[in-house]
Amino acid sequence: PCGFDYAICTDAPPPRLGDATGRKCTCSAPFELNVARSACQCPAGHVETNGQCEDGDACAFAPCSQYATCEDKLAPNEHLSADGRICTCTPPFIGDGDTCTCPVGMKMTQGTCIEINACEVTPCPEFSTCTDLPGVPADKDGRTCDCQRGYAMQDSAEVCEDVDACAVVPCGFDYAICTDAPPPRLG
Repeated sequence: PCGFDYAICTDAPPPRLGDATGRKCTCSAPFELNVARSACQCPAGHVETNGQCEDGDACAFAPCSQYATCEDKLAPNEHLSADGRICTCTPPFIGDGDTCTCPVGMKMTQGTCIEINACEVTPCPEFSTCTDLPGVPADKDGRTCDCQRGYAMQDSAEVCEDVDACAVVPCGFDYAICTDAPPPRLG
């Protein structure tokens, strides 16, 4: 006998020895002989179940990321491996399906992508109000800064400066002395 399951032993015609050279081992359908010629196995993409070869689920043998869906390719596929399935990250996750991450501007919290508040990461200057812009990176470009009443944004830097009301709106009559009041006031 061949010594392995699903094998068919065929006696070789004489003059052959009474050992392994005197026989030929093949496999009963649908099984096929492995490369080492030492066992019968199911074709690529199949698994043995109760003496039958059935389409194997590559998703079970090579799972995708927990944040992806897995689609098993029909047999014959490229073995029961990553080549036998298609992984797709579920939105909002991005990646190749084997690895799924949150997109730029979001972070992972308890298995969910949540937006990062740019105002927390890159705060606006003193005397301003910060507004987070959804769907953009959590950096300086991911928020707007509006200076509070009585302050104006300095062009060269992100700084809210006290507006000199006397320079912007002088008193408008001779011999007047203008005194700038502290903010908040109209600028």
